[in-house]
Amino acid sequence: MRTLVPLLAGMIGALTLVVGAQASALVSHPGAVLRQAQSMQIDGALGKAEQVPTPDGPMMVWEHGPEVGPEVVLVHGFGDAAAGWVPTTLVLGKTHHVTLFDLPGHGRSSPRGDSLSMEQLEAGLQTVMDRTDGEVVLVGNSLGGWLAARYALDHPDRVKHLVLVNAAGLAQDVPRDLLLPTSISRQHDKNRAVLGEHVPDLPDFAMRGMLQLNGAPRLHALFDQLEQGGFNIDERVGSLSVPVTFVWGTPDPFFPVDGYLDRYQRALPSARTVTLDGCGHAPQYSCESDLAGAIIEASE
Repeated sequence: MRTLVPLLAGMIGALTLVVGAQASALVSHPGAVLRQAQSMQIDGALGKAEQVPTPDGPMMVWEHGPEVGPEVVLVHGFGDAAAGWVPTTLVLGKTHHVTLFDLPGHGRSSPRGDSLSMEQLEAGLQTVMDRTDGEVVLVGNSLGGWLAARYALDHPDRVKHLVLVNAAGLAQDVPRDLLLPTSISRQHDKNRAVLGEHVPDLPDFAMRGMLQLNGAPRLHALFDQLEQGGFNIDERVGSLSVPVTFVWGTPDPFFPVDGYLDRYQRALPSARTVTLDGCGHAPQYSCESDLAGAIIEASE
């Protein structure tokens, strides 16, 4: 099922409420208005976030679903936020206990300065995992998949199954201007890459808000660090000892099936692969039922 349009409609509805009270903010701070609407959306669907203290400041964490259900932890990608997991969480939460969170420097989680590092993101994931008991199904999209894979390599006893959704982690040349666009036209290209073939045309204020969020110096600082390659897992991925499922939305100009996913598959020949055609780089936005089904199967 594709709920991208209703998901965006819900965010735009929230934007309308925000704009009604803060019309001037839409002109000068569209990114902040967009983030506020996103916050209203996830809090409305899942309840208020818990502010979990960390050395870098509070991190926003949500839990959903039965307390006794199988444990699933969802990790979002670069520049994204937990709100993108809402449609998938609502499906999973019928039978599974789901934890999702804004990584440090993303969404409403600290830090808010000009710097951000992979070490801070890994510490954020560790904080969340320390709140869970036993084994979990660890799911990561894009950069979140990279974090999840590194965690599974270091803590295999905590991971029942690793689900890598269009996951980063292997050496790959990602164009900065596609991941961090600086023009409306390039933002359209990014939206198409992330959301797949059914990406809608968004209002101008939403596009300007996205551009402003992408322009955060801390994201550029993180990109610079990741581009240096010190955290890549090319040489380690073959030693993953936990069960792995690849879920790959296509087409994915960031991490294509040919030349990228096939490298993961060669390193982990026993892994299962689920391909979601037309769903793009972040299938949690548009193919949540198919993605949730793959996660549920991994938890059995």
